[in-house]
Amino acid sequence: MKTKLAILLVLTMVFPLVTEFLFSVVPVSSSSGSVLSGYVSTVAATVPINVEATQNFATSINITGNIIVGGNNVTTFSGLSPSLRARVFLDGTIVVRDNGTLVLRYVTLYLMGGRRDYDRFIRLSNPSVGGRPRLVVLNATIIAYAWNPSVVVKVSYGSVIDVRNNGEVTGKELAFYREKFTSSKSGSPALLNCSGDSSVDLSYAYFDAIRSQNNARVSVSMGAGPKNPTTRQRESVVLDMRGFSRGNFFGVNFTDSTVSGSANVSLAWSKQVSGTSLFVRDRAKVDILMGSVLAGSILRPSINASGNSIITVNSSEVRTSIKTNYLVLVRDNVTFSAYNATMLGRIIARERSSLYFRNMSKPNSLKEMLIELRDFAKGYFYNCLLYFGASGSVVLAYDNAYLSFVSSTISYGLIQFFNSSSGYFSGTSAKTSHLFADDNSNVTFAEMSSVENALEVRKNSSVRFDSSSAMVLFGVETAKVSLVNSSVSMVQVKENAKLSIVNSSVKELLFTANDVSGSWTGLTNFFVDSNLTLAEGSPNLVVFNSYVEAMDVLFLGRSNVTISNSTLRNIDVQGSSVVKLYNVSFALETADAVGNGKIYVWSVFRVRTVDYFGNPLSGVNTSIFVGRTPYGRRLASRLSDENGWIRLLLFSELINSTGRFPVGDIHLYSLFSRTSARQDAILSAVNEDKTLNLPLPFWTGFIIPALLFLALIAILGVASFVWGRFRRKQT
Repeated sequence: MKTKLAILLVLTMVFPLVTEFLFSVVPVSSSSGSVLSGYVSTVAATVPINVEATQNFATSINITGNIIVGGNNVTTFSGLSPSLRARVFLDGTIVVRDNGTLVLRYVTLYLMGGRRDYDRFIRLSNPSVGGRPRLVVLNATIIAYAWNPSVVVKVSYGSVIDVRNNGEVTGKELAFYREKFTSSKSGSPALLNCSGDSSVDLSYAYFDAIRSQNNARVSVSMGAGPKNPTTRQRESVVLDMRGFSRGNFFGVNFTDSTVSGSANVSLAWSKQVSGTSLFVRDRAKVDILMGSVLAGSILRPSINASGNSIITVNSSEVRTSIKTNYLVLVRDNVTFSAYNATMLGRIIARERSSLYFRNMSKPNSLKEMLIELRDFAKGYFYNCLLYFGASGSVVLAYDNAYLSFVSSTISYGLIQFFNSSSGYFSGTSAKTSHLFADDNSNVTFAEMSSVENALEVRKNSSVRFDSSSAMVLFGVETAKVSLVNSSVSMVQVKENAKLSIVNSSVKELLFTANDVSGSWTGLTNFFVDSNLTLAEGSPNLVVFNSYVEAMDVLFLGRSNVTISNSTLRNIDVQGSSVVKLYNVSFALETADAVGNGKIYVWSVFRVRTVDYFGNPLSGVNTSIFVGRTPYGRRLASRLSDENGWIRLLLFSELINSTGRFPVGDIHLYSLFSRTSARQDAILSAVNEDKTLNLPLPFWTGFIIPALLFLALIAILGVASFVWGRFRRKQT
């Protein structure tokens, strides 16, 4: 028993000596302040500085002075296992240069004793040619402490991993952060600084700030671990990527960050702190990939890009709480692209920048957006659904901007074009949406596009429908509306607007003119080839081989217009306008005059004269008198043509604001060879046809009895002859 106790006592004394070894370090340089030689003090033993060893989790090692690794040397700080980490307290800095390598494995490294921000750091540099200093971190932790380690609730100074001049950092499970303290003095961020063709590749690492420039390459994962890679770190990181550097970040929770100077950054499963901005400048490129979430605010856009930069959002969310909050601001030739993403908020593109939206057809992909394009900016939508929700959305194009919608659907919103902007719609449907073009804008709808609500065109703007359809079109002022192989339910043009209809159909055409004078003729439902114009200040209407089901006209101000040989559905006159209608077909209840407006109606009255047997009589003198007798005022008199017709254009009715005043009762009188016919009628604004039947001439009363007498004599003569022959045969 005593032997066993003795053996156990010896093992108890030897085991700490074996397990206290922590690291192996190459001889360091003789730089001032560096550890030159000697020993490292540990809890249980004294270990030469150039000896590699391991220790268990409970052991601590203190090092005072700077550690410099140079040449081709490799220095390793190693614990026993991921769960049995060694602890190293370093009151100094670490410099790895030339082709040296520092390996941290199963180690918690505490940087102690700093008096200023970034006074404690790990720096990788390469003053010599051809070297590549490396920091390899495997399941290790680097912690920045305050200068007084006993103050365990506050950190006042930060630390840096500084990778320069072809330096390289690789590792997993690196946690680089500042301790959380509660003193009044705030802590400085833990910083990863990369430059000069350096390379950093860290998995599941934590940083407060990452800076990269001069062709450096950085790849950092800040997820919780391989079992849950989508979980982002709790603290936010500041990204500052410049000068042709490259960065790949996974699971980042980032705050105000900058990508500039042709830098290239990729963010996946990352999240932006609300109210902060991602600045992309000077030909930089940013890819926001799978699972990322960016949030804008009232005053600051989520993405603020300029200077020929490129931003791509793919399978991610960029959204705010309400559509008026800033989401994206791009200017100066920036290209912003979104694919299969979800967006909500305000997007502004300026100064020849471009917006591309592709394959965003889910109901929430582009919901309640406010999109503005200015200064030659361009916006392209392909296979998208702009679902604007109950509050609606707005797409605005200003100052030579351009909008294109291809194979898309616009649901419940407002799209407006201003200041020489233009738009192109192909295979696109605008449902429950209002479109507006103003001030020299130009919009085209083609390839079976449709506008299922209203489109308004003003001030030298033009809209062309080619093989498309629309519900309601308004052309006012000096607008131009062109329909080619298209159909529209209702078109309204007024003032100096121009409407061209070619091989198309219009269900309802509303024509409104103010203070105009001129004449129309030949307006019928089917226009084969007609060019109808009024004087200056009125709409211009060109129709070719098209069908207009119903036409309504409205004249305002002091218009003076004559319309002849036409078909109208409604006519309204307002102000002091005067309209004269000659042989115009319309319903009496659809004519209306307001104010001092007047409508004078001349209707076509046709009379046909036939004989007693219904045969037409030519050369018959037919007269029309006011009243019910031929002794009133004669309105007109004509000779019938070869078919017995006379055609008279007669003033029939006056319409003003007080009512309708028809000519009323008239008397028809036809005279032919002392034979006459009479008939009473009513002259109204409706074109009518009447027939007069002339009776037989007076002398026909003598001819018939004479013919009957002669017929009787002939019958008696024949009977006498027959009787005489019969008697002779008897004798």
